[in-house]
Amino acid sequence: MYIYIRMTEIYNSSITTRLIDPVFDKAKFRSEFRLQPETVYLSNLRLLNTGIDSGTTTDLNGLLGTYGCIKSIQLYDGNQLLDQLLQASVYNAWKSANNTNDANLSVNRFLKGNDLGYVVAGNTEVDSAVTPMPRPLKQDTVKVETQSYDNDETNKGWISLQDMLPFLRASIALPTNIYTHLRLVINWKSASELKDVVGSTTGARAFALSTYENTVLVADEMNASDTREQLMMNYAGVAYRPIEHDSVSIPPITGIAQDGTSAQETSNMVKGFNGKKLNTLLLVNTPAEQSTWVDSGTDSNKTSYANQGSKSLYQPQVQVRVNGANKLARNGLTGYNRRLGALVDAYGEVNLVVNQNVPKLADGSNYIDVDEIPDGQLDYTGLRVDDFIEELIVDVNRTGVDTNADLNQRVTLNLFGEVNKQVVMRKDGRYNIVYSS
Repeated sequence: MYIYIRMTEIYNSSITTRLIDPVFDKAKFRSEFRLQPETVYLSNLRLLNTGIDSGTTTDLNGLLGTYGCIKSIQLYDGNQLLDQLLQASVYNAWKSANNTNDANLSVNRFLKGNDLGYVVAGNTEVDSAVTPMPRPLKQDTVKVETQSYDNDETNKGWISLQDMLPFLRASIALPTNIYTHLRLVINWKSASELKDVVGSTTGARAFALSTYENTVLVADEMNASDTREQLMMNYAGVAYRPIEHDSVSIPPITGIAQDGTSAQETSNMVKGFNGKKLNTLLLVNTPAEQSTWVDSGTDSNKTSYANQGSKSLYQPQVQVRVNGANKLARNGLTGYNRRLGALVDAYGEVNLVVNQNVPKLADGSNYIDVDEIPDGQLDYTGLRVDDFIEELIVDVNRTGVDTNADLNQRVTLNLFGEVNKQVVMRKDGRYNIVYSS
């Protein structure tokens, strides 16, 4: 409580907000920012003037908005990696969905430029086929839809780096007498990669896509004071939970009999979390066949989410084995809503409507505006693991359906795990970074 009060006082009276230009800045490649030594910055770093430009009006990805231009991000002290987020657009798409409807509708649409957050609209159209007068309203009079909002490329983003770097979220402040060469590196998406983060565009415009140059880092620096000196002298390190990434490939389902189905069972050993305490695990089904999200012969995305969400599989079944023992009872997570329940238990609220975590909702277009709310694109799997990992195996079973390329395609299973890490101070004022239990 004492720290909270002191930080409030500092923020109100003893802070200078710095607008920091990059030391290196190249659209479609990379930007690097550096912080000054021998001072203290608050950890609420943010970026301004981020986004995508094509020279014409192009819709942004409905899940990502302006966040879609970031490929990966790293925070270094010199060459020492403090924290990073790989496959940033896939993870940021998930974090957009991992919000309440009100937060997306009222805040994130304007800060991130995404299209999430839904309203229920009534249908006031009269059924002219019915006689006699007075005629009733048409059936299916209530429909879920997105609120009208222009999320095109003219939007520029306000990005909180605490959303992507848990090191910053866990820190009160950043003393640069300890982290003497603090630098932030942002890797932007290339022109071809940016095709995945726009809602719709033509081939000619797709390769003209570019990230904005002149992105600015905003940092709040503490002015000279006794409090700043104490923070610099008494820094005790920080425990945090970075988001680490690994991926495996699930092969396509082939050889399905006409009008038939074919079950597929896969067992995938994941080594990226070995030797670490794994707290939560998120599984994202990233479609790997471009023809399933891009119109044939053009670069126009079929859905406003492209391949940045999590593609729903048919009759999926997920089991996780940790150190030789099943983490989930019986056959694991079966059924779409059972997996959604486990996801909410592990990560909190998820902003989706009823057709977004299943391959296809029968008669769904009568109740949901499917033109603006793509179906089967937000089928995430998440669970709590809370174990030290010596061996991790993820079993994913599904069923293929004849002539359905969406359901039969090869899938990249992106795995994001929250692990334990710690900055441990040494007696000589230097530090070590270790994985902790």
